[in-house]
Amino acid sequence: MSKPFQVLAGGYQIIFKNGKWTQVSGSKAKERAFAKEDRRGHRSEQRKQRTLKRADSAAIKRALRQR
Repeated sequence: MSKPFQVLAGGYQIIFKNGKWTQVSGSKAKERAFAKEDRRGHRSEQRKQRTLKRADSAAIKRALRQR
């Protein structure tokens, strides 16, 4: 890594700017691999459809207590 916030060849960065989500890939190979990926159900797809729901913090606390 040579710069702050540099996106490495195998990586990507999701950015929220001006009310929109975008993605920056570190390489063309990563862009191609990402395009082939089945993204159904991923948070990024839920954000696009505006169906992303907040976590149920009470349910999380209950689950952690049951450990």
